[in-house]
Amino acid sequence: MLPNRPISKADILCMEKILGLNLGTLKGKTTRKTPSKVQVHAIDDLPEELLEQHKNVTLAVDIMYLN
Repeated sequence: MLPNRPISKADILCMEKILGLNLGTLKGKTTRKTPSKVQVHAIDDLPEELLEQHKNVTLAVDIMYLN
């Protein structure tokens, strides 16, 4: 598209060093890894009466950070 303007491989490599990689390509090819499960042994601290009434107890926590 640019007549009489030869572009060499060195020009392209220099442009990649200046501008960096294509961010859209990196986002499209990067996958999220599933985080490992956190094991908490909090059932040991629960009262015996609660464990007798409710045999299976599941504790769930959501954490949110605000800036």
